[in-house]
Amino acid sequence: KKIQASLRLDSSSLKKLNINQMDEKSLGQHPYIRYKLARLIVQYRSNHGPFSHPEDLYNIPLVDDSIYRKLEKYISL
Repeated sequence: KKIQASLRLDSSSLKKLNINQMDEKSLGQHPYIRYKLARLIVQYRSNHGPFSHPEDLYNIPLVDDSIYRKLEKYISL
């Protein structure tokens, strides 16, 4: 907590995950996604086609505001 104010994260250094192209195993390796959510992302994509907007993740039952806010910086389409 003492050094938290001094820490900075450059968002350009974040590795973006293309949720329209990545497979279940690759998505599941991300600490905020894990296997169960990765499987649902791939299933949703198979049933409904590619994601058009990052907000489409809200259509997946496990994704709520808390999870979406964690993921939004890491996903791309």
